[in-house]
Amino acid sequence: MNAYRILIDGTERPDYSVEMTTVFLPRIVCDVCRAVRLEWDVYHPSLKCSAKTLDAISAAENPACSWEQIEKLRKKIPRDDERLWDLPPGCQLGRQRILMDGPPDFPDFDLDLNCPLISEKALDILANNRITVYSGEVEILSFSSRKRLHGWRAVDFPNVRLMTENAIRKCRLIECKRCGEFREADPRAWRHHELIKDRWPRRLGVARLVESGRRVASPEFIEVWKRHKLKGIRFERIGKWV
Repeated sequence: MNAYRILIDGTERPDYSVEMTTVFLPRIVCDVCRAVRLEWDVYHPSLKCSAKTLDAISAAENPACSWEQIEKLRKKIPRDDERLWDLPPGCQLGRQRILMDGPPDFPDFDLDLNCPLISEKALDILANNRITVYSGEVEILSFSSRKRLHGWRAVDFPNVRLMTENAIRKCRLIECKRCGEFREADPRAWRHHELIKDRWPRRLGVARLVESGRRVASPEFIEVWKRHKLKGIRFERIGKWV
């Protein structure tokens, strides 16, 4: 069975700007591979952090002086299922604020780099088909009136480890044993993904691959999305399920 990543389709998007109201785990420079961990595109809006926790993260030294500091901050963040959330240095937490320059004519899925959005209509359709998409509250405001707008939520892509060792080799991904960072030795080799179906959490719709960073959808999610002719994303083959 083919495996697919999620990409933006050609649906027109409205004009908007993002007001940075989230916080980031500290970035870090690995003392082994020297990678600078800057996972700005990893955003977990569904993780409920108290104001005290967000303040502690915001006040942390950046870059972090040690991995022990990162681990201490990670332990403050509540996670119902540890295997669903790999929290890399630099990942984003909290509630995002979006300022609309016009009507909020978002498609059913807007795969923005920092704050992907999904419509409540699409969430209801997926839930009725027993498919789970983790999401969190997002604050959408009219730029002129600051009136609150409704109908969308921020999408959470849990970080899951799915790739086979064979696929990691074929995709030329190299993992640092100290920090866990994967880097691409050959960016052209990404079409050789092999994803282990048994590791995919039951009923989960979308996730982010820890190994390659690709955002992927389950076969069930893709079937429902296409059947209901929902808009905003398309699916590109990256390999297969095994």
